[in-house]
Amino acid sequence: MEPNWHPVIVHFVVAFFLTAPLFYLLTLMQPKDAPRRAALLAAADCMLALGALAAAAAVAAGLYAYATVAHDEPSHVAMTDHRNFALAAVALVALAAVWRFLRRAAPPSVFFIAVVFAASAAVATTAYKGGRLVYHFGLGVASLPTPEAGEHHHDHGAGGEHEHGDGADEKSETAEHHHDESSEAPVMPEAKEGSASAVVDAFSAALRAGDEAKVKSLLTSDVIIAEEGGAERSLDEYASHHLGYDVMFMQGVETTQIKRDEIIDGDLASVVTESTVHGSFMGKPVHSRVMETMVLERGEGGWRIRHIHWSSAPVEGEHEH
Repeated sequence: MEPNWHPVIVHFVVAFFLTAPLFYLLTLMQPKDAPRRAALLAAADCMLALGALAAAAAVAAGLYAYATVAHDEPSHVAMTDHRNFALAAVALVALAAVWRFLRRAAPPSVFFIAVVFAASAAVATTAYKGGRLVYHFGLGVASLPTPEAGEHHHDHGAGGEHEHGDGADEKSETAEHHHDESSEAPVMPEAKEGSASAVVDAFSAALRAGDEAKVKSLLTSDVIIAEEGGAERSLDEYASHHLGYDVMFMQGVETTQIKRDEIIDGDLASVVTESTVHGSFMGKPVHSRVMETMVLERGEGGWRIRHIHWSSAPVEGEHEH
């Protein structure tokens, strides 16, 4: 998301539009010939104009953030709601500013001040919705407070949790196999260098390290990444949506690889990995069995990932989608 000035600019909009209507109201409370009345009116007009300019800049920066910040389905709905409410609020702000500019020679009417108060309420509500995107959905956050390396967790809304593993952290000792009554997970052999499985492990390691350039280098341009009924159908789409989110969330849990099958058919390979993931994210426990399927194709530069499918099921009765 960085650099993005939207979180900075919106504070000016809020400050100006929570103050301007109060100054207009104080103007009405002053005698018509009072010197203070003219000063209050000039201050209110100035704050209204500056607020309108800041609102225009905030919309521009906000639309950039809307197009670039990593997000999932529930946060996308919340982002769209915030954007639509912001556009309506700015339209009301612009109406008040233009109205006052055209009638600047006359004192403000009670109806005009009521419109400014309505614009102020719309700005405050929009600001609340924007804050909720950060503090509820975690959008635009550069890092998470949990430093543990691990896999990937998505919160797809309504209390449901969704994880998908990447099948690479083979040394975790905390997870257990859903189908195995033994508490000890089997030790998986290391993937042979240059093999399709090694590329799958490198993909997971790159996500875990936050190396987005490495992640992109391991995917084909037309990669299809599917999970829980949805899909991203190109590298560009994945990079602009879930990639950043994946890098952040996979640090919240640990993973243990249980079983892996590698199927080679000429220049195509399928790597199917079963793992368990365990940990927490945003205060929610994560303990799931994960199935990951990656289809790779071999070219001049070696194996690259053309398709990924993640699915998960809860372990020990945790509710996930």
